[in-house]
Amino acid sequence: MKKINKAIVQNFPVFIPPIVEQKKIVEQIEECYQKTQKLETIYQRKLEAIAELKQSILEKAFTGQLSQ
Repeated sequence: MKKINKAIVQNFPVFIPPIVEQKKIVEQIEECYQKTQKLETIYQRKLEAIAELKQSILEKAFTGQLSQ
């Protein structure tokens, strides 16, 4: 198997988009990051709500309130 070394990698062309396109890419990444953060917050809240619901159901089951 052929190894990759610094000399081989240095010969690869690297294409960099114009600054305007770079800025658009950064904006898209930042927008995705913000959406991800919002979704993570919602997900954590839902997990907390599920845990509270489980606890409530267990409490009602053990106190006989669940069958009413």
